[in-house]
This record gives sequence, C-alpha cells and structure tokens, in this order.
Amino acid sequence: MKAKVWKLFCLLSIMIFTFSAAASVHAASLVTTIALGSGPYGVAYDSGMHEVFVADCHSGDVKVISDSTNTVVQTVTATALSSSPFYLAYDSGKGEIFVVESNDVDVLSDSSNTVVATIPLADGQAVAYDSSKGEVFVQTSFDSIQVISDSSNTVVANITTPGVGYFAYDSAKGEIFAAETNVNTGAIDIAVISVETNSVVTTIPVSTLPGSLVYDSGKGYIYVLAAGGTLDVISDSSNKVVATIPNLNDQQDSPMAYDSGKGEIYVNPGNVVQVISDSTNTLVGTVNDSGTQYVDLGVAYDSGTGTIYAVNNGGEYGYSGSLAVISDASTGTSTPTVTASPTSAASSSPSTSSSTGATSTPKVPEFSVPSLTLIAAAFAAVTLCAVALARKKQRANDHK
Repeated sequence: MKAKVWKLFCLLSIMIFTFSAAASVHAASLVTTIALGSGPYGVAYDSGMHEVFVADCHSGDVKVISDSTNTVVQTVTATALSSSPFYLAYDSGKGEIFVVESNDVDVLSDSSNTVVATIPLADGQAVAYDSSKGEVFVQTSFDSIQVISDSSNTVVANITTPGVGYFAYDSAKGEIFAAETNVNTGAIDIAVISVETNSVVTTIPVSTLPGSLVYDSGKGYIYVLAAGGTLDVISDSSNKVVATIPNLNDQQDSPMAYDSGKGEIYVNPGNVVQVISDSTNTLVGTVNDSGTQYVDLGVAYDSGTGTIYAVNNGGEYGYSGSLAVISDASTGTSTPTVTASPTSAASSSPSTSSSTGATSTPKVPEFSVPSLTLIAAAFAAVTLCAVALARKKQRANDHK
C-alpha cells in the first residue's frame, strides 16, 4: 500500500512540474507602453506594412506605429482627415485603412498614409473588413449596417437590424454576428446576417445583455461579452451557445481580439488585459497593461510578431492615453519596458520605418512569479520523492 502511495505521489509531482512549465512558457507579458495623445480609441494592425494604426478622437489624428521598434513613425493630422476618428479596419486586399469618423469614413493608403477617398456616413460605431467580397461593414447608430465596396468606395447596401450595438464578421461562413437589443420588444439576441444576401438568416437568443463580439477562426466560435462579466461562446456551425465563461470584468463594451497564433482571446476591460484559451474556454491569464482604471478601448493582434496592442484611453479622465504592447510569448523578440513619445508633425511621404519583410527571432520563454513558484514546488516534490525511494531501497537492502 505504501509503495502505491509513493508511486502516486511521484506521478502527481511530475504532472505538476510538466503543466507548470508548459504554462509558464506561454504566459503573456507586457513588453512596453507607447505614450499617445489624450484620446486614443480604435486600433488596427496592417500586416502588409507591419504597422499599427491608432485613431485619436481627441486630437483628431491617426498615429502610425512600427511594430519592429514600437515607436510612432508618422502622424496623419486632423487637418488631413474629415472629422474626429474613432474606429479602424485594415483592408488587406487594397492596402488601405478605413477610418470611421463622426460624420464620414476616410480611406487611407498605407503606402503613402494619405487620404485617398472620403465616404459620407453618419455616426459610425463599429467596422469590419470582408476579404472575400472586398467590402467593409460599418455599423451606425441608426439601427443599420452599411456595406461599402472597397473598389468604388461607395455604400452599396444597407442591412436593417433592430438595436445593433456591436458585431463581428465570420469570414469562414460569410456571416455577420450582431448584438441586438430591440427597444420595442425588449428582446436581446445575436442576429446572424448573410453577407451574400445582406439579410438576417437567424437569431440566437441570449440571456444577458450582449456587448462586444470577436470571431475565432481557429474554432469557428463567436465570443460575446455580456453584462455581468460573462463571455458566451457561440458555435457558427450550430448557431448555439456552447459554453459560458464566468468571472470576467463587468465591462460588456470591452473590445476583444483573437490571437490566431496561440488560439486565445484577449479582452481589454480596463487597466488589465484578460486572456481566454479557446481550447478550454477558461480565463488563463491577466496582464497588467499599465493603463488607467477607467477606460480601455481598442485591441488588435499583430500576427507578424505575436503581439497584442491594447489601447488605454485615460484622456477623458485627465490621464494620458497609451498603447500597451503585450507579447503572447509565441514569436517576436521581447524588449525592455520603455515609453515612446508620439511624433507631432505629419508627413505626406511614405513611412521609412516600415518593417515590411522583417523576420521574427525565436523568443526566450517567459516565466511569471506564480509559474516559478509552481516549478520550484514541483522540483522539491520530485526531489523528496527520489530521496524517499532511495531510502526505501536502502532499507530493503539492509534487511537482506
């Protein structure tokens, strides 16, 4: 009986060591923060130019950040834009950034960082890009989603839905998942919209007021952040809620981003960034992003470096805004924490600091304090196990 207990103890010790070591290698961590203006809001990653675009609704400009140096390399000033910028989407087919503003949508060329088109559109509140059709979807406060063709830069369709607040585009199914709150009936649900017909094909009832959404292409899931600090997981094959993740920050408006390299969801609720595993649908980490406790807004994933960019908008409360640079510990090179200052002058020439063609170097595994504690405990347990077994063997030999 004692031998079985010792074997079980040894097995558990080895398992603890294995799991703790694996978890520590994949731990997300804050790399740096980039100082921005007073009102950074939306953020988008440009995979073609290896740059990050951040809209500042207070200063009225868009800052361009190199993902190789984590510094502002250019600023598209307020005078170059039509009105205050809020939301951004990257159009990989055209190499353009769609900037959703209070009264218009400006289209920026990422090769020159200049406005090449302006589309009249009142009160845009969310934006997504459809690579299959070359279209951009912009949700407005008038209970509709406007469909813009990136070839003509004109509105080509209007999708009417009741009380849309946020939506996510499912590229595999060619569908939009939109959070609805019907002010007339009080019903709350997720509308599934076909981009082929620009019409609602079904609705998914939810029990809690839905907020922001994000699409997980690896699992075919839609994650819906809801009131009360829960995250509903919807399968796009069954259009049903398949899991609910509790105990998140109660910020249903918090933007989210999907990390395809790690299969993780990053939630940006306020002074921390929460990490969700899509394989277990559990909260697996929290990163202090050095922001204020008030408002965190846009978040974007940089597939080139395995980096999450999370906006801190403290300007509305008298604090400076910033952009947290978080490594997902899969690719890229970690750098010491520094604070970069934004550039103030605009330039009409292409950015010379673009890191197109840059290659990533292997990343040294990062170990958090809790992980190191677990590893130390596992080593101690294994050592004790080995010593105990050696003593047991020695006693057996002494009795021979």
